[in-house]
Parts: sequence; C-alpha cells; structure tokens
Amino acid sequence: MTLKILWFDETDLSTLGAGQVSKTLTLLNGLSKYVDITLLCRCSRPQILQKNLRKVKVVSLKPNIRNPLLRVFPHDVAVYVMRYMREPFDLVIFSHIYESLPLLLSSKLRGLPVIYDCHGVEQRLLQKGLTSKLVVTSMESLSVRLSDTIIVLSEADREDVRQLYGVNDGIVVIPPWRINNPCSEVERVKAKERLAKAFGNDIVNKTIVTFHGSLKYGPNHDAWNYIVNCIAPEVRQAIFVIVGKDPPFKGRKANIIFTGPVANLREVLCCSDVAIVPLTRVTGVNFKVLDYISLGVPLIVSPAVLRWLNLNDIEGTVIVSKVKDMPWHLKNLLGKGLKRTRWKKERSVEDVIQDYLKVFIETRERRD
Repeated sequence: MTLKILWFDETDLSTLGAGQVSKTLTLLNGLSKYVDITLLCRCSRPQILQKNLRKVKVVSLKPNIRNPLLRVFPHDVAVYVMRYMREPFDLVIFSHIYESLPLLLSSKLRGLPVIYDCHGVEQRLLQKGLTSKLVVTSMESLSVRLSDTIIVLSEADREDVRQLYGVNDGIVVIPPWRINNPCSEVERVKAKERLAKAFGNDIVNKTIVTFHGSLKYGPNHDAWNYIVNCIAPEVRQAIFVIVGKDPPFKGRKANIIFTGPVANLREVLCCSDVAIVPLTRVTGVNFKVLDYISLGVPLIVSPAVLRWLNLNDIEGTVIVSKVKDMPWHLKNLLGKGLKRTRWKKERSVEDVIQDYLKVFIETRERRD
C-alpha cells in the first residue's frame, strides 16, 4: 500500500542551507521513493525547491508572515486547509510549532494520524521573557499532546518532552545519519589555495579554524559573536572562517573571514584544520558537527553538544571545553599534528529512511 503524506514545513526550504533544511530535503528525497508526498511550505524560490525534490509535489505558501497575530494563526495555512484537506491523505507530518496550528487542528478533526518531526525542544532555547515562555510553551505543549507520534533526534530530547510536557507514549528516537566522507589531502590543499586566492596569500601557511550555520539563528549568533570578539583576538596566528547567511559583513577583517552563504560547503570546510563549536544552547542535533566529523575535521566543542553526541562513537581529535576556555585549547592545539575525525560505525541515510517508514506504518496502524 502506498501512503499519501502531507508534509508541512513553515521554513523556506528553497534556501537549501542550514542543517535542519538539509536534513529535511534529504529525508524528503529518500522517502519519496517509497511514499507519495505533498510538501506544503513557505518558499521564496519554489522552482529551485521543486528541481531538488523531483518526486515530491511542492505547494508553496508566502515566504514570510510578519504580523505576529497571523503568525500564531497564519491565514494562508488556514486557506490551504479549507481548500485541500479533503484530499485523501493517510498521514500529516509537521516540523515546527509556530504556524502548524490550523493544519494540526484540521487533521485531528478529520481523524488523520499526525506525526510531529521534532528538530529540537523549543522550550530549551527560551531566553528570558514571560511572553516568549507562555507562547512557546503553549504551542509546543499543544503540538506534542495532539500528535500521535513524536520523532526526536536524541534520548535527551525524549527525556525533555517527558519532563516538560508529561507525554510518555508515542515518542520515537531516530538518530541522524553518520557517514564518513573525508576530504582527501588533494582536496584540502586545493581548498586552501582557493581560499588564499580570495582572501589573502598568507592563509596558505596559517591554521584555518571554521564555524558554519545560519548566523542569525540565536545560538549560532552567540557562537560567532564569541569567536569574533573573544577567540580571534586571542589567537591571532589562526584565520577564522565563518560560513553562513546573514553575516555582519562579507570579506576579511584582520584574521576573521565571513564568506556568507556558499554554493559548495564541502569545498570550504575541506580547508579546515580545526572546527570550533562554542554553543551554549543546543536542541536536537547540530548538523554542523556531523559535517565536521564526516569530513574528518578535528573539533573543539562545548559541553552543550554532548546532549546528543557520544564521544565513544568518534575517533580522532575531539576536545570538549567550556566556552570560556576555548581560546586556551585552540592555542594549545596550534602546530600539533591533529588526528582527523571519523565515525567508528556508520549509519546510512537509508537506515534513517527505513526508520521513518517504520514509524509511518506503525502510526497509521495504531489509528486504524
């Protein structure tokens, strides 16, 4: 039996960028070989997205809602629900809590099974502010309580859902893929030469330290801000390359380079001697860390990352450091022969796809 699935994602997947976007696109492409998927999303470039998702029907909404009242109950999602929810979907999947309410309520009224594909527990990202806490906690509580199945990325997230919202049943942990695809020595040399050509010949003989992600995203913003203001001034003999959209500037200032978004992330990361991840807030899995390990890049990571990263799964140079101690650890590493990282045991994308298919079938059977 072919399952017909409606998948809703309120982010602009056509950016083809951040870790969560990359994860979703990879899942959609893999799952579309087995199930019939209609993707409902906010998309500034639907033609680009459709080109990357050949077997998925893409239905595009407006890219952004600025009115906070409409964001809580977005009118265009409601319009879609009224027009299309009579279609015979077997499952409804959503990935974010903010604009999914019309779809979630309509699905429950129709008796459709609902899966919440949770990238991370939002309440763990909360800053101080009563309004934020009330809105996020209410929306997330409603999402997990109305969902038949909640997919999380780690045991830590499963425990958070249990403790914060009192939900014990229907939580399934599906860890992400872990693939070794290391940069060759030729790739590393060529990548560094291209970087030097663009940003200065002195780069060839210096240690390259990298960080990447969506730079406007709160935890990533805090991380790159700390790198620029606290780490880079302390470690002037290294060049810091920060990759991602929404940089404070593009180009080089002193030993700091902001590239902006790049077409070939692997090419940039292959020139890395060390990756540094000074995150103080973490939910779900930080796919940037998966990228670094896959490519063989030595790491300095904060303890926050260990909510999902098991050091026993990795070989090579991985240093866990308090954020405030990272400049010292980085200076201590310079000039040393660092051992490239790798996964001791791989987990393929197909393994993850099969786990999702199993959840789809079990969720559907429970409702039947």
